[in-house]
Amino acid sequence: SEIERFILNDQKLIQTREHVHSSHKHAHATISIVGNSLGGLYSRYAIPLIPETLTIKSDADDETCSSKHQIVLHRNVFYTTATPHLGIAHHTYLPLSRTLEFIVGNVMSRSIHDMFRLDEQDLLYQMATHYQNYLQPLSKFKKRVAYANAYMTDFPVPTETAAFLSKNSESHHFLLKPDHDANNNTHNHPSIVATIVTDTNTSLLTTNKFDNQLDTLDKLDIMSTKLDALGWNKIFVDLRDLVPTFSIPNPFWKHDSTVRSKWKIREEQGPQNISYQEIKDNMIQAEKYSFPLGHIVLIANSKSKWHSKVTNNGKPIMDQMATQLLHDILSFSFEVEETQLETRTTSHTNR
Repeated sequence: SEIERFILNDQKLIQTREHVHSSHKHAHATISIVGNSLGGLYSRYAIPLIPETLTIKSDADDETCSSKHQIVLHRNVFYTTATPHLGIAHHTYLPLSRTLEFIVGNVMSRSIHDMFRLDEQDLLYQMATHYQNYLQPLSKFKKRVAYANAYMTDFPVPTETAAFLSKNSESHHFLLKPDHDANNNTHNHPSIVATIVTDTNTSLLTTNKFDNQLDTLDKLDIMSTKLDALGWNKIFVDLRDLVPTFSIPNPFWKHDSTVRSKWKIREEQGPQNISYQEIKDNMIQAEKYSFPLGHIVLIANSKSKWHSKVTNNGKPIMDQMATQLLHDILSFSFEVEETQLETRTTSHTNR
């Protein structure tokens, strides 16, 4: 398949370690994925197509070795940046009626059509709720991270869809306090507002209870609940001062302090669990707004000289993400994974 050829041909994407046994040889590799914007959705769609193992021909001339060996693929880390996980239906920068969404979705590309969730089959809903086809393959990754632009800096992908937040979701969110060094300086870039996590909840992932409640429940709530149940680190980023344009004061802001000052107090005081409304109040509403170019600034898009100039301030954020990504990739333990696999196999055999 195309995915098999992609994995085999691009050795930069995988780490390999060979184990030689008396009669055969096999290799272990990890696969990690970073998806930006729609790339995050394309990746989620493709992940179920990635095989568990690959069988390839060996170049060894030694007749004592098998002419073929297997590569066992271990899912490692999955990152998305400004990905519209819930689609863009009811999640546009400027609110649109469903009629306007229908018109725009049918005039533009097929991908936009799917983003507005206009088809009866609703692919994005299936990808967010179907356990065997989509959620179970994604659950095999050791870590899932979603970067989301806060404070209305992202025109195509607002905060709530990038972080799959929904008002009546059954998810529980927890605030991680930032790490500090000996001088009490945070390790995060100043634009990182917060890391908020959800725990893995297998019962919610596998439950069918929502199937009989589609007439009374909002599909966005179900999508959010199911995705959150995978377990995520959601990283919220404030790019207002990094976008090279002017700021616009919020005339409806009723607080004396800035939203970041409010948030700092919230972080220090706790508690650790945080509600949807708190996230919305602290990650969307602000005392000032900037021109919404955050979508390209977040990933330091440099496909042209103009993009490089506009997005230059996003490079330190991407540097931090790349550092964390490499740390997560290199933290993978084949020994632990093999021990867990042997334990599962033994347990299954004993049954």
